Amino acid sequence: MPLTFAHPTFIFFLKNRRNLSFTALIIGSIIPDFEHFLIFDISNKFGHTILGVFLFDLPFGLVVYYCYKTIIHPCFKKVISLNKEDKTSKALGFIQVLNSLGLGVLSHLFFDGLTSRSGYLVKFLPFLQTDMFSFIGRHMTLYIFLWYIFTTIGTIILIAYFSAYIYNVRKHQYKFYIKWRNFIEVLSSFLLIFSIAFHIKDPIGYLRWGVLIGGSLLYTVVGYSLYWRLKTQYSLSSNRSVLKKQKVKN
Repeated sequence: MPLTFAHPTFIFFLKNRRNLSFTALIIGSIIPDFEHFLIFDISNKFGHTILGVFLFDLPFGLVVYYCYKTIIHPCFKKVISLNKEDKTSKALGFIQVLNSLGLGVLSHLFFDGLTSRSGYLVKFLPFLQTDMFSFIGRHMTLYIFLWYIFTTIGTIILIAYFSAYIYNVRKHQYKFYIKWRNFIEVLSSFLLIFSIAFHIKDPIGYLRWGVLIGGSLLYTVVGYSLYWRLKTQYSLSSNRSVLKKQKVKN
């Protein structure tokens, strides 16, 4: 699967399944690629191995899940204002979250194993290496053809999903807006991180460019969410101090 964001689209059908966390499913379906984003470069794909599943994907996936729930999601709710009440989320335990992460990881490994030259299914099923036709002077094998097909399908599903969401927002006349100050702060953070990573890594090829952009987005989201959390806590503590002083004076 060439594009990381296409992976979650193949588990959308599990969104309303009981005892499964949709958030953890999505995180699990993309977490094996996070090792690329963390170092802004193509890694040795440790997260795509059996050992990597237990030593990287699941532990780091749990960290990302709880960071999202406690830091990132609350930040998004404030930065991106939408006067629409969130549906009551299911109260799931640790094991259910872990199972959801594991299922997401397995879906990622399955599609990568089917569409990558080093994929275990490509090695185990020789017919996937069959030459189908030549395109722009390059041989198109079956697994590369599937690589493009699944990515195209995933992208279409993703566009359809967000289009339906936007339509629903407009249909119910929800007010949706992003505060300009927050937008400028996020954009500035992204451009700063991207420019630093670009000068350090000097990417060559579209895959490395994609990893550079993905890594910059990852660090921007986490960094800005932490900044917002600290700023909010500081503001609350300052307000409490002011209130205490006023009570003392009174």
